[in-house]
Amino acid sequence: VDTPEFDDTYRSDRDILRTIADWLEKKYGDSVKLTGIVYTHHITDDQMLGSVCANLDMLGRLCGDAAALCVRLVGQSERSKPHREQCIAAGDGFLEATS
Repeated sequence: VDTPEFDDTYRSDRDILRTIADWLEKKYGDSVKLTGIVYTHHITDDQMLGSVCANLDMLGRLCGDAAALCVRLVGQSERSKPHREQCIAAGDGFLEATS
């Protein structure tokens, strides 16, 4: 599942978190459970800004210590951006399943 990014120009972090929470609630109601989370970070950034650290901290608090073992932090380059945008263009732009 590809979620909207935080630090969006047009949507608040609270709105994005609500979108993700609503989707998770619906999937949980359908007996779908997450088995892991992949958190991507741009490899071209030479440091982790305060907003990135705050987002990781929030993710850790939401997941808890036991589930944090199923979170992977990976680097992402801009070369993958056109493919991601094509996938998002195929839907409504939020929470698109990828395979």
